Amino acid sequence: MIYFLLLILALASFFLIRSTDYVIISLKGISARSHAKIFALSSLILAVGTSIPEMSVGVTSALEGSPGLSLGVVVGSNIANNSLITGIACLMAGPIIIHGPNFSRDVWVAIIAGLSPLVLMVDGDLSRLDGVVLLMMYLAYAVSLFKWRPAIHAETFETMAL
Repeated sequence: MIYFLLLILALASFFLIRSTDYVIISLKGISARSHAKIFALSSLILAVGTSIPEMSVGVTSALEGSPGLSLGVVVGSNIANNSLITGIACLMAGPIIIHGPNFSRDVWVAIIAGLSPLVLMVDGDLSRLDGVVLLMMYLAYAVSLFKWRPAIHAETFETMAL
């Protein structure tokens, strides 16, 4: 049985590596055709990819009549992503020095995005209109990644890796 599980693990790892190659090739093609930066496309795909599990739980719980669970998943994932993951990264890598002209803007966007559901809940619930407002905020930020992000040069990545 253990050999079978190891074989499945090896096959899954192989397919994961191969699919990553296809994603990179596709990203380069999309970037060339849309004139968008690969960094912006990668950020968008990463954001959507990490949000899909929370979104699945949120939508399922809302459809089954437990909207409180949806809110709990959203708030909990924000806390985990912003605090736990950053804290673990700092513990493992030491101080993280962030370079870039858009850092302060991104910090404010993260603060506003984290507080927006709480502000929209002042009336006691999050309505469908509030959901549309939150989705439009996300869409506006995603579009801004494509339009107003300055080009990131290879030196920036080399500096960040040091």
